[in-house]
Amino acid sequence: MRLFDVHQFELPEKEVIDWDKTKGEIGSMLSSYLVSRERMGLTRMPPIHSTYSLLDQDIPEIKHSSFVQENQQFKQEFLYFHHLFSLGLTAISHPYKPEITDRRRKIFLMRFVYGLSINHVSDRIHYQKNVIVDDSQSGLLQFANALSILVLKEQEISA
Repeated sequence: MRLFDVHQFELPEKEVIDWDKTKGEIGSMLSSYLVSRERMGLTRMPPIHSTYSLLDQDIPEIKHSSFVQENQQFKQEFLYFHHLFSLGLTAISHPYKPEITDRRRKIFLMRFVYGLSINHVSDRIHYQKNVIVDDSQSGLLQFANALSILVLKEQEISA
């Protein structure tokens, strides 16, 4: 008996992923997260440090407006979405090279949270566009897989 079953943690091949539906699922989750931030009196976009890390201790003090105090549902909603966002972001990684992990997370945040184009990201971090595209796809795959929102293409049934 193996102590670690690698097949449990393998990611599917990129060719079998329904990218449009997966991006839609991620977009819905990110929209909900950003709305929950605003409802708590936080900035819409999460503050990102120079290392592009985002940890739970980085959550700024939630404003104590009477509106927020009266509606604890917003706080619970924010904590839920922030937890999901943190799970997804920390799943973006490279097994052997921490510098690629950092680059993938940075690219994911810039592209899908801050909405920058491939050209803008390339200009900011000084990598070629093909690296930005590949890391964007890897980041999306790992983020979606961690949250179990990865959508696979439907298998065609042979007659």
